[in-house]
Amino acid sequence: MTPLQACLLISAFLFAIGFAGAVTRRHAILVLIGIELMLNAANLNLIAFWRFGPHPNPDPLTRSEEHTSELQSLRH
Repeated sequence: MTPLQACLLISAFLFAIGFAGAVTRRHAILVLIGIELMLNAANLNLIAFWRFGPHPNPDPLTRSEEHTSELQSLRH
């Protein structure tokens, strides 16, 4: 199991618990706690895909050097 799959599995587990809590509870506070768990699961998905997804430019210095050379060429 890859780390991305592990994060997605934990996120699905949290979402399922939150959904069950939001649907089966009568008290508003417990329903809101269930919704909060569902939102946390969605945030975990976003972070997992950001962390393990492809990065178009892994070296930020390369990009800044490109902009610096473009600016210098415009000045001269």
